[in-house]
Amino acid sequence: MVCGLVLLAQAAPKSTTTIDADAEWLALKASNQLTAPGDWYNKFTAEVSAIRAAYPAVANIHVFPRWIPGELLVTATPRQLSCVRRQKDLAAATIKKISDYGVTALYAVDYPVHYNMPLLATLVSGRCGGSATADYVAGDGNDISYDAASNIYSFAEKSGDCTGGCLSAHYWMFTVNSSGAQLTGETVIP
Repeated sequence: MVCGLVLLAQAAPKSTTTIDADAEWLALKASNQLTAPGDWYNKFTAEVSAIRAAYPAVANIHVFPRWIPGELLVTATPRQLSCVRRQKDLAAATIKKISDYGVTALYAVDYPVHYNMPLLATLVSGRCGGSATADYVAGDGNDISYDAASNIYSFAEKSGDCTGGCLSAHYWMFTVNSSGAQLTGETVIP
């Protein structure tokens, strides 16, 4: 059984435009920017497509998102939460109280834009106080990663108890240049 396929809807408002979710995740992670830069997004769209076309064995492997897109978990006082609502450079968020702790409460803050959530959590905590964190996803599964220093993509097909970390994996490593996609390595962990 192959584990862990989760897809994103888009970078613009969630309900209107479908984009390449893998390219968006890779661009968010590699650029360390609040939103996926267009040049990074275009690079990953083209290069991941080239890899999939040249190596059909990896065509159904997608990025395993490490956080829920658009959602922060924020523990804040009413004043700190008001500050979160007033952030004019961010998209308007929907806020839902999850738990009340007396002076503070835990809120799910849902943005209609796929931000780099760990980066946004640091930004919101720094501006408003309180505690903000990305709403992280538990477990493991198939994944695509990119190492900018070596320009190597790693496609991982994982299986076996992926909620606990996966027991088996098959890894393919690729580079992409003007000649196309090249397989640079392959490892199987039974």
